[in-house]
Amino acid sequence: LEHAKDQAKQDLEFVKDQATREKRAMKLEHQTEIDSLELDRTRLQIENTNLKFPQSSNNNDAETHLRCRICTNMYGGGKFPVLMKCCGAQLCVHCFEASKATQVANLSRTARSCTCDFCRTSYHSTEDTP
Repeated sequence: LEHAKDQAKQDLEFVKDQATREKRAMKLEHQTEIDSLELDRTRLQIENTNLKFPQSSNNNDAETHLRCRICTNMYGGGKFPVLMKCCGAQLCVHCFEASKATQVANLSRTARSCTCDFCRTSYHSTEDTP
């Protein structure tokens, strides 16, 4: 009788362990699918931006894309560009945050959105970019 109880406990533990392993495998599989979909979405956003705003072969235009449109500083060395989804304009994170902070400080009780400095598209103040 004791042997049967021990065997039942072992069988139960085995089934629990197997269920846990299967659950982990399913989570990993779903996360892989989610990561793949996120990557596809990012690729499509980049393709869409490239279709809206094709890159020029002109060297002056290429250099312009490496500079913030507000402070005109070059990107790199800790300065990173923010790409405005609405119009494709690039500006450094510092200028974007400063512009957003100024707009947020000036929001009235009825206005709950900021606008792009370049095309004036509205976006919610808690979003990073329009």
